[in-house]
Amino acid sequence: MAFRNWQQELIDERPPRPSPWPFIIRVAVALVIISGATCCALWAWPGYLLAKPWSRPGPAPESIALMFTGDCRGYIEPCGCTEQRWGGVARLSGLVRQINKPAATLMVDTGDMAAGNLLWQRITLEYYLKALGRLNYAAANLGTSEVTLSAADLRQLAESSPVPLVSANVLDAATGEPLVAPYRKLMIENLRVTLLGVVDPDPRKQLGEGLVVGDIDESIGQRLTELRPHTDLIVLLAACDEERMRRIAIKHPEIDVIIGGRVRQASRQVETVGSCRIVYQANTGQMLGRIDIRIRPDGIPEGASSAMMLLDNDVPEDSAMLELVEQYNGRLAMLNRTEGLASLGVETTPSPAGGNTYVGSRQCKVCHETAHATWQESQHAKAWQSLVERRRDGNPDCISCHVLGFGTGDGFRGIGVAPEKVNVQCESCHTRAGGHVRARRAELDPKIGKMPPVPQKSCENCHDYNHSPEFSYQTYWEKMKHGQDKDNKSD
Repeated sequence: MAFRNWQQELIDERPPRPSPWPFIIRVAVALVIISGATCCALWAWPGYLLAKPWSRPGPAPESIALMFTGDCRGYIEPCGCTEQRWGGVARLSGLVRQINKPAATLMVDTGDMAAGNLLWQRITLEYYLKALGRLNYAAANLGTSEVTLSAADLRQLAESSPVPLVSANVLDAATGEPLVAPYRKLMIENLRVTLLGVVDPDPRKQLGEGLVVGDIDESIGQRLTELRPHTDLIVLLAACDEERMRRIAIKHPEIDVIIGGRVRQASRQVETVGSCRIVYQANTGQMLGRIDIRIRPDGIPEGASSAMMLLDNDVPEDSAMLELVEQYNGRLAMLNRTEGLASLGVETTPSPAGGNTYVGSRQCKVCHETAHATWQESQHAKAWQSLVERRRDGNPDCISCHVLGFGTGDGFRGIGVAPEKVNVQCESCHTRAGGHVRARRAELDPKIGKMPPVPQKSCENCHDYNHSPEFSYQTYWEKMKHGQDKDNKSD
C-alpha cells in the first residue's frame, strides 16, 4: 500500500491559480478605447498638433530706417595732418546721436572693416567692432578684408565681438559649415527682419588659413528657402560690386533690400531691380548711409528713399568715442615701444643687396649743408614730433609717412630699434643714398652713384587726397625749396 506525503495532499487540495488573460484583455480594450478617442479628437480638430500660424501682435511700423556703414578699411579715426577731417568712429557716433530716427531703426555694416590681417590691423578691427557695439549695431558682414584672416582668428573675433558677425558663404574648410552665423533674425516694432550676409572675395587677396568661400547664389538660395515664409523684410548685406548686386536681385527676387559696400562710389539714390531696392557705400567710412523703407500694416515693404550723410567737420565728435580711440592708440604705442614694428605684426623687408642703403640726413649734411639747413626748418624735420604730440606714434597708418624707410631692414623699424630714422628725411624723397656716398668718398666719376631726380608724383605717396586734400606741388615746394650747394655741383 502506497502512502502519500501530507504536504503533497495539501497542495492537491489548493484551488487552481486564476488566469491572467482577463486582466490583459481588459487593459487591451482600454487602450483601444483611448486610442480611438484620441483619433476621433484629432479628426475633429486637425490643427491640434500643427504649429499655429504666426499672428502679428500689432500693426507693422509705417517705415523702417536701415542705417549703414561700410568699406572702413581700418580708418577708425581721420588723419590728423589736415584741418579738414572726414570720417572716424567718434564723428560717426556724433552724427548718429544728433539725427532724428524712427523707432524702427537698424544699424548695419556691409563689411571690409579691416585694412588687412596683420596684428595691428586685427587690433584695429577689434576696436572698430567695439565702437559699433556702443552704437547698437544689429550686424556686421564679413567682407573681402575679413576673409584674409584665418578661421581661428575669425572665430575668436566672433566670440569677443559685441556686434553679431554674419556671412552665409564664409565656410570652415574642415567642416563646410558657416564660420559665423549666416544671418540674424530680429523682431522690431512688430516687423520680422532678417539680416543675411555674403561676400564676393577679391581675387587679388589670399583667403585666410582654414577658410573657403562658397558660391553666393547657392548660399543665398539655401537660406531664402527657410527664411522667406517667416520673414517680412529680408535684407542682404553684400560685400560685392554693383553689377554683382544687380545679378543677385534678378536671381533672388525674394530679397527685399540689398546694401552693398565694395564699390568705387556710394549710390546717390535707391536703385530698384524688380521688387528689390539696392544701395551701397564706399569711401573708407567717411559717410553714413540711410535707406527708409515704407511698410504696409501687414508687413509688406513698399517704396524706399535713401540719403548719404558726410562725416565732415560740421559733425561733432563724440567724447566717449574719442576716449575709445585713445585707448586703441595707447595699446599700439605700448606694443611699438617693446619690440618696435615687429611687435605690431609689420614685416620687415630686407635691405637691398650691394650696400645702397639709407644713410640718414646727418650724412647728407656733410656735403649739402645749405639744403640740410632748409630741411631742418621744414615740417618734414618735425614729422615725428607731430605724432608724439598727438599720441599717434604707435599707429603704423600714421608712422609710415613720418619716418624714413618704414618697415625696411635699413630704415625705421621702431622707435627703440632705429630712432635715428624718424622724420621725413632727405632720402624719403631722394631715395637711398648709400651708393652715392660711397662713390663720392672714393672720388669716382660723378656719373657713378648719381642721385636720380625727384618726380613730383613721389610727394603724393603721402600727400594724397585723404591726408593732404589741398596739396599743390607748386605751393608746398616753395615752403622747402632747395637745390645744389654752390660748392658741390657733382650731383
